[in-house]
Amino acid sequence: MFRLKKHLNRERQISASLKQESEEWRDRSKTYLDGLSEAIDQQLSAWHLTPAEREVAFLLLKGMSLKEIAEIRDTAEKTARVQSMSIYAKAGLSGGSELAAFFLEDLLPATSMDANKDREQPSSN
Repeated sequence: MFRLKKHLNRERQISASLKQESEEWRDRSKTYLDGLSEAIDQQLSAWHLTPAEREVAFLLLKGMSLKEIAEIRDTAEKTARVQSMSIYAKAGLSGGSELAAFFLEDLLPATSMDANKDREQPSSN
């Protein structure tokens, strides 16, 4: 019992530490995140998405499922599915992965696989 209590206290300390770290990261990156959010919203507007589609797009970018989106927006899952399909069609994308990649690909550092792909592509000279 003593060991379990000690282990529980340690886990609580770790959890509190991670929560504090997360809050500090959000505070440090708030300006950048606000700018990114605005840039994403501008692109969604450029794709002529309706306000409802823009809301769904943001929720998709947060990684939510269609079921979760429907629950949050108090709509049917079918409605969320139709709206997501409309988003992809208007954006010329095939699905949620391409939607996320459209906005996030250039934010992340290149990997060795990316460098290999660049070397494999023929030059246009």
